[in-house]
Amino acid sequence: MYINYRTAIDDNLFDDTERLWRLFREIAEGLAHIHQQGIIHRDLKPVNIFLDSHDQIKIGDFGLATTSFLALQAHEYAAPVPVNQITSAEDGTGTGKVGTTLYVAPELTGNASKSVYNQKVDMYTLGIILFEMCQPPFDTSMERAQTIMALRNVSINIPDTMLKDPKYEKTVKMLQWLLNHDPSQRPTAEELLTSDLVPPAQLEANELQEMLRHALANPQSKAYKNLVARCLQQESDEVLEHTYHLGSSRAMKSWNSAIIIDDIVSLNPVIEFVKAKVVNLFRKHGAIEVDSPLLSPLSARNSSANANANAVHLMTHSGCVVVLPCDLRTQFARHVTMNSVNLIRRYCVDRVYREERVFNFHPKQSYDCSFDIIAPTTGSHLMDAELLSLAFEITSELPRLREKNLAIRMNHTNLLRAILIFCNVPKAQYGALFEGTMDFIESRISRFQFHSSITGIMEKSRTSAQTLMDMLLANFLLTGSRSTVDDSALKSLMRGKGEAASLARGALRELETVVGLAYSLGVKCPIHIWAGLPISFDRASSGGIVWQMTADLKPNRSSHPSVLAIGERYDSMLHEFQKQAQSFNPTMPTRGVLSGAGLTFSLDKLVAAVGVEYAKDCRAIDVGICVCGTRPPLKDVTYIMRLLWSVGIRCGIVEAASELGDEAQDLSRLGALHVILVAENGSLRVRSFERERFQERHLTRTELVEFIQKLLRTDGIIGATVDNSSQLFSVSTGDNRSSGGRERERGENGLSTSASNANIKNSYNQLPNLQVTFLTHDKPTANYKRRLENQVTQQMSSTLSQFLKKETFVVLVVELPPAVVNAIVGAINPREIRKKETEPEINFVIERFPKYKRYISEINDEVVDYLSDAKTPIVALYSISDSYYRVII
Repeated sequence: MYINYRTAIDDNLFDDTERLWRLFREIAEGLAHIHQQGIIHRDLKPVNIFLDSHDQIKIGDFGLATTSFLALQAHEYAAPVPVNQITSAEDGTGTGKVGTTLYVAPELTGNASKSVYNQKVDMYTLGIILFEMCQPPFDTSMERAQTIMALRNVSINIPDTMLKDPKYEKTVKMLQWLLNHDPSQRPTAEELLTSDLVPPAQLEANELQEMLRHALANPQSKAYKNLVARCLQQESDEVLEHTYHLGSSRAMKSWNSAIIIDDIVSLNPVIEFVKAKVVNLFRKHGAIEVDSPLLSPLSARNSSANANANAVHLMTHSGCVVVLPCDLRTQFARHVTMNSVNLIRRYCVDRVYREERVFNFHPKQSYDCSFDIIAPTTGSHLMDAELLSLAFEITSELPRLREKNLAIRMNHTNLLRAILIFCNVPKAQYGALFEGTMDFIESRISRFQFHSSITGIMEKSRTSAQTLMDMLLANFLLTGSRSTVDDSALKSLMRGKGEAASLARGALRELETVVGLAYSLGVKCPIHIWAGLPISFDRASSGGIVWQMTADLKPNRSSHPSVLAIGERYDSMLHEFQKQAQSFNPTMPTRGVLSGAGLTFSLDKLVAAVGVEYAKDCRAIDVGICVCGTRPPLKDVTYIMRLLWSVGIRCGIVEAASELGDEAQDLSRLGALHVILVAENGSLRVRSFERERFQERHLTRTELVEFIQKLLRTDGIIGATVDNSSQLFSVSTGDNRSSGGRERERGENGLSTSASNANIKNSYNQLPNLQVTFLTHDKPTANYKRRLENQVTQQMSSTLSQFLKKETFVVLVVELPPAVVNAIVGAINPREIRKKETEPEINFVIERFPKYKRYISEINDEVVDYLSDAKTPIVALYSISDSYYRVII
């Protein structure tokens, strides 16, 4: 039963916007299909359009339709065909002036017998039909005819009610596009359907899935390529661009709940230090660096649930689905088998990726350190013991890790397989069981929850859930008498008969051998056998040792230990890749059965275990160069940089408007204990920092390199004598010299030798009460204030010692050349302050140095305020530009 389209228009279709656009889109799709066949309908009008009972569009009555070869050609090349190239009415393929007046295209009226036309005539008719669909029914036929005739005018006179209504904004644009009297300016049906003016098709979920399934079934089809292209053409908005990397930046700032770092720059040297330690040990064991590929095609192995459910999937322009590495071992194993490598030791330190649980965030990335041994023999227990020894060596080399309660959980995949066989666990339930076991071992679920999950898995088995749970949680130390095994839940399994018992006893013998060899190689942490540890079960299906190294990385000792490293056998994975490589290349030489074992450390957790406080002792640079002033001598700076680089001294440079700028403090965050200050006049000063102590020395160019080398040698000597558990570097050398005072005692290298903290503290106790006030252009940071206070105290200690302890000593820190400081001090007479006779003198200083007019006035006011006090404190001016000071007495 078909319903005439005219009835649908009169049936208040204009009020149902969603249905209106769905029907209009179906009409356009019908025209697109007709035009693809090279057919021009020519006399399209509402009476030729029908709706079936399911609201599906049917276009009929092709009595005046014509077939155009050039129309077919135009569709094939997907380009608009010029009007003058289309078949005319006179050559036998047209239909002359025949057509419905209100719907026919303008090019077919008037001299239509001499005109040419193409598929654009149907698009003009579609514009008239769209107008009728959106317009309420007319009261009279005359009104309808007049309105449509006005619409057909060259100026396209659309009714004002439609122009003024915002909801018709897109409709008006489409009408102006479709009703253009220049056919070349009208869209084709395909262009119309892909434009933003036509709402997208609304499909049911099952219809959409079916369409996508058909589109993706043939990668060579046009639909497949269009779908991939559309997916890759999506652009992100500004909010996503801002928030996308927030997750990765938070991950960089915290490796676990125990450590949160505000300045990641200061931690980068620790990462390099830990990485260097690990790599050196890898090389000690004969490994070479072999990187794993970044991208790999999605396959049955890396798409399975056991591989990694959080792997990051990407799509290339050709539609190929690839994955980012979630471990550094799988693709290395493939590389080994494809290149017929049968003996290699390799290491790799690189990033691995896992998908975040929240959409539109950068994948979670972390650094892994992997070490692998590939050998042409099977069943070598020395490989497993060496990996355990290497893991323990790494933890011994790094400070503080020995304090983290290290332990090793070990299992044999054959022991786990024996338990599964003995308890009749269905193979289909292995994945769910392993997931629940790991969740319980790592304290993500409670014992009750674990028992409930096992009960659901074993509901159809003859074995009780409690028996399986007890066996999986069996945890014991191996001894010569095996009394610990006999006392565990595995007793019945070990003493039984059959395949399960045989597998369990063989696995236990291998575990005893590996543990004994590991202790012989120097492993000192306890090794516990965990019968239910399910890691790498599918990679070592033929049987192999698997283990985890745990440590208490969190400050709360009651919390569960964190997994620091994982060791595994992956013979089964190597055998599978060998078969694949041989099937693709039958001429590949067969090198026998390979065996592989490897360990993986989390570099992030190693760094977290070392501790944030260790960051300041791992330096990225030896010396920092700070260029001060608005017109620094850059050529002199380049000479200094090349000079330091040539003797192997690591240095970096920052530019600051003044010495109080935060830029200079950034150098200390990179680990620079010594900073070279280059002033505008080219003078050089070297500042040395150690915790809260400060030293400074004026130098010439010729003295610079030798002086820096002595400082760095002192750093190395002191650093080598500290306790190995912390390996803290300590520097306490420099030269403190005041402007008019005497020099401090010097050591044999020409530097003043500072006393211990206790002696310095005792000497400071004998000095007057010192108050430091900052009158600088920029507000200094708290850390810089503290350093300057120490600098002032040390450099003025000889002068301060001449005053009584009960006296108050005020130091005003300023940024002025020594000449200006001398002039201000000379113009101020404390005895005449109350008589206000110092103003003419200060005015003379201001006239002499007009550049600092306002600054001098502020300093003078501050000095007068202090000296006017009844207690009459002693005031000094200290210039941080040249470490120069004068006392006003």
